[in-house]
Amino acid sequence: MADPIGLSAIILASADLGESDKIITFYTRENGKERAVAKGAKRSQKRFLNALEPFTCLSLQLAPNRNGGLARVESVDVRHSFDAIRFNTQHFMFATLACELTDKWTKEGDPCPRIFHLLLWLLHNLHGDATRSGQHAPPAKTAMIFFQIKLLQFVGYALEWSRCMVCKGLPQGGRPVYVSERGILCAACHTGSADICEACAGAVRAIQYLQEREHSEIHRLVLSAPLWTEIWTILERLHKRHISRLSPARIHTYDILRTQTTAPLNTPQQISNTAITGNRAA
Repeated sequence: MADPIGLSAIILASADLGESDKIITFYTRENGKERAVAKGAKRSQKRFLNALEPFTCLSLQLAPNRNGGLARVESVDVRHSFDAIRFNTQHFMFATLACELTDKWTKEGDPCPRIFHLLLWLLHNLHGDATRSGQHAPPAKTAMIFFQIKLLQFVGYALEWSRCMVCKGLPQGGRPVYVSERGILCAACHTGSADICEACAGAVRAIQYLQEREHSEIHRLVLSAPLWTEIWTILERLHKRHISRLSPARIHTYDILRTQTTAPLNTPQQISNTAITGNRAA
């Protein structure tokens, strides 16, 4: 093994390896996604106690394998465990989905600090840190939509939401908009393809608004429950279709959210009437 390197990391997933070890998947600020073996993690009550749970933010020492195999976790220092997320079903499912999407979209050794900070921001939001400190924070459901939109942007799959990709016309209120994997279509340019989903102009404008903003600005966005559900459906469709071309694996958390009685799509939290400060979202 080479000399250990220090990394800031968020745990995405873990899997058992033999009787005592675990394989841990991290997303790190410095190196992007990493996979490493935590020796004795299933037995140790001291070295890794409560440190290798999903969502946990760590400072860790990782020893690379000189022969090209998996690195080894040498030591960890928990920076934030985000324990409160585990006691809220909706927040737990959102955090699980965010970690699964990050894992599916990213490659090992391909760093993107913006993705690391986006995921860390979401976990702080779901944990309630901003609210407790008196800062402006969006509702968890808005934060989760923002995460999905910005992740698409950071991995190079952002769409042009403001104009029809064929005629370049602007979406008109009261008329449906059709969303494809390459962009949006107005009613006149829609060809009836089964791969395109219908949306209202308000949902498209809300997605555009979020795509163009930083997380510190989005508390000004207020969504109705039906509009939130429509936006969620669009983003779920886009993530699933793009990821299916990168990997045969399904995004399990989306499926769970659609089947559980506590899922946000089945029991949407009622938020106030649709509006964007200074703009109308519908």
